[in-house]
Amino acid sequence: LLSGDEDTKLTLHGLQQYYIPLEEREKNRKLNELLDELQFNQVIIFVKSTLRATELDKLLRECNFPSIAVHSGVSQEERYVHLSRHHCVGAY
Repeated sequence: LLSGDEDTKLTLHGLQQYYIPLEEREKNRKLNELLDELQFNQVIIFVKSTLRATELDKLLRECNFPSIAVHSGVSQEERYVHLSRHHCVGAY
């Protein structure tokens, strides 16, 4: 649920954010742990590069998590198609 007025920034109520500094080699294992432990409806994972986004998308799919990678290498039309399939269009 988004709310806001002239004096405040937009706020997404119910949003939980996590930042855990890790060595690169630890990230996939820790993400897998978090996805198993946390209860969620949707997750957004920010990464540094398009290559990492693509690799992570592949890993999540292999672990049976529905996943889409949205990055600069994906056309706007293709993003819309992927988001529509995952019922994310209009969620922004």
